[in-house]
Parts: sequence; C-alpha cells; structure tokens
Amino acid sequence: LIVAVIGMAGGRASRPPGESKTTTFDDIPEEVAHGFVQQFLGGQLTPAGKGMTSTLSFHLTKTHESVKRRSGRFDRCYTGGSVSYYPTSRKLSIRTANSIARRGTINLLDLWEKYKEDSRPLIEQIKDHPEKFHKEKMTSGRYKGQFFQTVYNKEGYLDFVKNNPAYYVNSKVLRTRMFYEYAMALDQQGVEPKARPKKRHLESGD
Repeated sequence: LIVAVIGMAGGRASRPPGESKTTTFDDIPEEVAHGFVQQFLGGQLTPAGKGMTSTLSFHLTKTHESVKRRSGRFDRCYTGGSVSYYPTSRKLSIRTANSIARRGTINLLDLWEKYKEDSRPLIEQIKDHPEKFHKEKMTSGRYKGQFFQTVYNKEGYLDFVKNNPAYYVNSKVLRTRMFYEYAMALDQQGVEPKARPKKRHLESGD
C-alpha cells in the first residue's frame, strides 16, 4: 500500500544557491514520511524551528568551512541534506547536500526511490542482500565517505569488526550499524576481503 501511494506522487525540483537541490512530492501520508526518516536515515521528524508551525523536519549533519577573503576569514556552513514534511498540505520536501558537503553524505533522493520500492528497515534488507549495499557510504569515523565494499576490503578490518561488535551494534549512527550487518552477512557467505596491495615507494635508482 505504501509503495502504491508513493508511486502516485509527483516531484517538483528547484535549485537554490549553493548547488543543493530541493524536490517536493505531493500527497504523501504522514506515516510514510516518518517511516522514511526512521528506517532509512535513523532519525526522527521533529517540529521545525521553535515549533511555531506544524512543519516537521530532519537535518543531516552540516559541513563547516573557514573561507579566507581579502577582508578576512569567514566561517561558512553547508547543508548535508534535509527532509521536511508539511502535514496540512501532505507535501514532502527533500533537500540534497551541498556539493562542498558531499563527502560522507547520503543521497536522499536515491534513498527515497529505494524506500518506494521496499520500505522495510535497511538493517533487515542488508542482512538478506548485502551485495546491494556495496556502494553505501560510511557517514562517520575514519572511513567517512568511503563505500562499504571499499572498507570491507581493507586489510585486517573484518577481523577488527568481528572483535568489536559492541562498537558497531550500539552506535547511534545508522550507517555504522548497517556496515556491521553488511560485513557479517558477507562473512557468513564466505566472501573474503580483497585487500589491495600496498604501494611500494621506489628508492632513488630503482
């Protein structure tokens, strides 16, 4: 039923300054919007601003950058993406990340399309078909911005994950928990990490 309802909704896109992109979908039930944010982003839609309006929103982590100009140095903030829901009009707006903030950010529009196809929690989906999540990105930690498959193939990393399950299972970051399930599923399938050989630094005269 959810897939059918979402499939009927159209999308309108606009491009505000900063290269982020906002797309609005019509006639989206509130429970669908909540389900998307909870199951696919690991967050909650909450009252926007100080709660003076009925608008609900969820924001991904922003990127901060110090920019140097002739007149001095300035701090700038770039969106990591957001989801807004308007209960009265039943509109859902998805704003993608600014290009400067894209390392380690999530493609919200792609996720929305996946949610339309299968609204089951990603944690459940990844256990059944880890191969579909090779290009999922880490969103925090040392390997932020790298694909799950790339991190899985790092030398010795699978052993680290298996020896430290609590770090991943108890993480508040959804993608960290997802990576653990991804790694365990591939390991159970007998998929061996394919560590790339380390580059040899040539000595002078080689």
